[in-house]
Amino acid sequence: GSGHGFKLGPALGEFVADRVIGKKEVDPFFALSRFNNNLKKKTQFNSFLPGSS
Repeated sequence: GSGHGFKLGPALGEFVADRVIGKKEVDPFFALSRFNNNLKKKTQFNSFLPGSS
């Protein structure tokens, strides 16, 4: 490997620890709740999706 895991390990560890103790909120971009909305988003690729109109 190239050492990316070793390089990113401390930052990831700090992030996870802060989340476990409730110190930081997750940025909305990374929040799992963003997958809960059932709104269909219009994209340039909709015409390629089955069942899209």
